[in-house]
Amino acid sequence: MSLLQPICGKIWRGIHTTVSLFAEPMKKKRRIDPILLKLRNERKAKRLEKNILKMEKAPKQMKPIVELSLSPHVQKEMDIRVRKNVDPQAEANFRKILAVWQLYRCYQSKSEYKCIRAVIASQEKALNHLKKVSPSLWTQAIAFDEKLIPYNGTDHRLKSSPPNPNYTPPDGHVKETTKEWKL
Repeated sequence: MSLLQPICGKIWRGIHTTVSLFAEPMKKKRRIDPILLKLRNERKAKRLEKNILKMEKAPKQMKPIVELSLSPHVQKEMDIRVRKNVDPQAEANFRKILAVWQLYRCYQSKSEYKCIRAVIASQEKALNHLKKVSPSLWTQAIAFDEKLIPYNGTDHRLKSSPPNPNYTPPDGHVKETTKEWKL
């Protein structure tokens, strides 16, 4: 019995062919005249030399940066967007006022820290004295008061807005949009 004959009335599919086997045989390359080939290479070399000379003569051009070019609607609004020149005396006056304000805020914050430190020190001193006098009252004093600050431990993060149901998170694939500039 041959391998290619059907077995039990079914066709045996032991030989598989692919698309590449159905292709035609490659055409024979035509032989190019070596003199003609040499002339082509010389023309290419001359063309490249001319381009190199042009590039050396001309000043180097910067590659255009698309991000720095303004969009048309911004260019139309340029006269609206121009700032007025500030008077140098007014600017100097503003700087002096700002320096005085910074000095005032520095002294104010230092005095607040000093008051807070004094309150904490007096509280610790009172707790130490209470511990010596009555340990039971001291344990009640340092115990956590759950009614003072309501807290549920389910979600500790603050949410300013509800989640967007239509939001689709990015899948991690980045489309390459870098432009290539050729001379």
